[in-house]
Amino acid sequence: MRGLLLYSCWLLVMAFPSPPLYAEHLPEHRESLVLGVFAYRDETLMQLRYQPLVDYLTDVLPEYQVELRLLDQPGFWLAVQRHELDFVLTNPVHFISLREHNALSGALATLVRQEADTTIAALGGVIIQRRSDGPLYQLSDLAGKRIAITGQQYLGSFLAPMMELEEVGIHARQLRWLEVGQPHEQVVDAVLSGQADAGFIRTGILEAMRKEGRTEVDALRVINAQYLPGFPYVLSTRLYPEWPLVALPQVDAAVARKVASSLLALDALHPAAQAAGIAGFTIPADYTVVERVMRKLRLAPFDVERRVTLQEVWWAWQWPLMLLLGALILISMLALLLAVMNRKLASSRQQLQLAASVFANTNEAIYITDANNRVVDVNPAFERITGYSRAEMLGQRPNIRASGRQQGGFYEGLWSALEARGSWQGEIWNRRKSGEVYPEFLSISAVKDELGRARQYVAVFNDITQTKAHEAELYHIANYDLLTGLPNRRLLTDRLNHAVAHANRSRLPLVVCYLDLDDFKPVNDQYGHEMGDQLLLKVAQRLQRVMREDDTLARLGGDEFVLLLTDLPENRLDATVQRLLEAVVQPVQLGDASVRVSASMGLTLYPMDSADPDTLLRHADQAMYRAKGLGKNRYHRFDPELAREQINLQAQVQRLRQALTASEFVLHYQPKVNLATQAVIGVEALIRWQHPEQGLLPPAAFLPDLEGSDLEVPIGQWVLRKAVEQMAAWLRMGLQLPISVNISASHLLHPGFIQHLQTLLNEYPQVTPGMLEIEVLETAALSSLDQGRKVLDECHELGVLLSLDDFGTGYSSLAYFRNLPVDQLKIDRSFVCDMLDDPEDRNIVDSVVRLARAFRREVIAEGVETPAHARALLQMDCRLAQGYGIARPMPADQISAWQAGWKGLILA
Repeated sequence: MRGLLLYSCWLLVMAFPSPPLYAEHLPEHRESLVLGVFAYRDETLMQLRYQPLVDYLTDVLPEYQVELRLLDQPGFWLAVQRHELDFVLTNPVHFISLREHNALSGALATLVRQEADTTIAALGGVIIQRRSDGPLYQLSDLAGKRIAITGQQYLGSFLAPMMELEEVGIHARQLRWLEVGQPHEQVVDAVLSGQADAGFIRTGILEAMRKEGRTEVDALRVINAQYLPGFPYVLSTRLYPEWPLVALPQVDAAVARKVASSLLALDALHPAAQAAGIAGFTIPADYTVVERVMRKLRLAPFDVERRVTLQEVWWAWQWPLMLLLGALILISMLALLLAVMNRKLASSRQQLQLAASVFANTNEAIYITDANNRVVDVNPAFERITGYSRAEMLGQRPNIRASGRQQGGFYEGLWSALEARGSWQGEIWNRRKSGEVYPEFLSISAVKDELGRARQYVAVFNDITQTKAHEAELYHIANYDLLTGLPNRRLLTDRLNHAVAHANRSRLPLVVCYLDLDDFKPVNDQYGHEMGDQLLLKVAQRLQRVMREDDTLARLGGDEFVLLLTDLPENRLDATVQRLLEAVVQPVQLGDASVRVSASMGLTLYPMDSADPDTLLRHADQAMYRAKGLGKNRYHRFDPELAREQINLQAQVQRLRQALTASEFVLHYQPKVNLATQAVIGVEALIRWQHPEQGLLPPAAFLPDLEGSDLEVPIGQWVLRKAVEQMAAWLRMGLQLPISVNISASHLLHPGFIQHLQTLLNEYPQVTPGMLEIEVLETAALSSLDQGRKVLDECHELGVLLSLDDFGTGYSSLAYFRNLPVDQLKIDRSFVCDMLDDPEDRNIVDSVVRLARAFRREVIAEGVETPAHARALLQMDCRLAQGYGIARPMPADQISAWQAGWKGLILA
């Protein structure tokens, strides 16, 4: 009645609402949440109790509109299946049943009930009977009685009392059931009316009915009545968790947390809590105890036959199983320990037998001493190797076999290692009983007691006499020449490294000589390899007699030797080397024949030649080949400066190779004109290097570095291709200008020259071969006359014109010149430039012009720098010319403009 009165007052207040404090922040549309509450009593009463709680949630969750639905058990199942509920507040048995068939969350909170000044978060069962039925029943008296219940799915009104009966041996099948349904008042009425002998209800029902003024409950009494401290209700059973609040699967976790937090924050004095008769909610209780009871009583959904799980076995027999498991573990450990000990004993016996067998049968000598270094045992191998018997050694110190060869402090170091590390091993010289000294490899180990003190020493050794001899043989084979016994290349390398280090310390020069016999192969071929070997051996012996003891003579193979002359002053170098050469050149008697060979020697001096050891050898080798080239039976000294120039040249060639790949070369073109008509007759293609850092470089800056290199032909081919491409480009512009190209001798005589030229002309058919003129130096054309003439003839067959460049600077005879198939002579600019001042140069120019006319060749002069030069050439009947006085070389894109502006030279 008190709760009903409070709720009526709350309705009166709500009838005249005031604007909410945060109304301006409420959303216009609220999301709906439905709270389902199990109706275990009259629906009107339940509505009065729980509607304020729902309204409380609506107030504290402004974005949600919370609705209340009161449902019996069938209605609950249907609503959950249809996803009509978001949250559920029900009894624990109902919760477990729902969870088995639906993916519910765990409990979010547990209901806390309020009774007077006491809060309770647990419930139990109450077993009632009529007072008029005689003496108070004991639990065991209920067997065979008719029991009124609301249903078998309720914790307080069935499961909890039934669990107590199970404990005293009464099973559900021994009782007669009268199921009257909800609310609990119907169970009370059934017992009072005599329809049932007893009834099961949940705790708090009797007290609530008394508060509501139903005095008929005084005609009832409680079986197995209990009054627990702090629990306000009479009960017949143990306590179980109160109702849980659960979220359905479709509810977002954040929403569930908000609802749970709001309920956990509900104060016991809040009207909503007082109306429901609760003190609020607390953190969720453990509901597994309810599931265990349901399983034990085989209540739905655990009423079907199934296989018992290990978890259930563990729950039922936890302590006995733990004791059994502990016993099994202990027994297993004892058995394992016994097995391990047996195995160790067996292993120890086997090890002792094995150790005794090894000690007696091993090929290695073993002796054992005590802590005072007195021999206590030796094995048969010791007797065999040393010659001492076991009886002779017992009680003796091992040093009776000392050889006396070990250096001072050797044995002190041995004992220091034994004390520090407990072991020592190494090579040692000892003496047999016969007095023979021999090497052995010895290992000594200390056997210590539990305090770390040496108790015994065990020594094991091998006689390594044969091993040392074999090592020495291998060392000699690896480091010495088999024929002469001289150091080979490997040992020479080591000695050269030491000699360089010595020269650095002494600051005296080291002479590295590379010697090769002259004409050794004919002797070897004529007299045979055996005689050749004898010659090499005698030459080696002669060289050794001439050399000093500290010097090194090594044979690298064949007839090549290397000499290392240390601490040799430079003023004695020539005399020393001459003695070596004279020692070689003396006649050698080979059987009945007397032969004579000489030697070519290259040498380099360290540190004047500051190279590394390998490079020193290479420099001496290079100098030796230079000596052979100069006539043999002599020596040549390596020049580091010349070598550096060669390295720089190689670097420059490599840089030119990169320039060709990177397209850094360009062609400039110098016009050629007819002085008589002032007509432009063609251009000469001149290569330039567009250097990234140094700018545009003329040919003189890099072409000399190309001479004799493998890059000479590729660059020549590039010039030819660019010239032909340019002629084709000018033809497309309507400009017809023949181009002359300079070709080096090596390029001209290259085997693929004609094929490359023909392929190039075939690629550009618009360019007639007669537009291309090849200029070759006079010296190039005559360097290999027959081959050069053949190539020039093939050029003529292709239709390409030929010009002999820098004519007059060579030394060709007129007969040679007459046979060269050239179309034009070019007078070298050195004669043309100076002919106005030097009569000899003028005569040379005039002679060349007359020679060309005599042999019906065209002639052109280069180096025309003034109109006076032009006038003089015309007077000599030389009409074709080029030079700075006409035009400087220029890029291809400037030629057309220059030609358009060309007015000719003023010759008057």
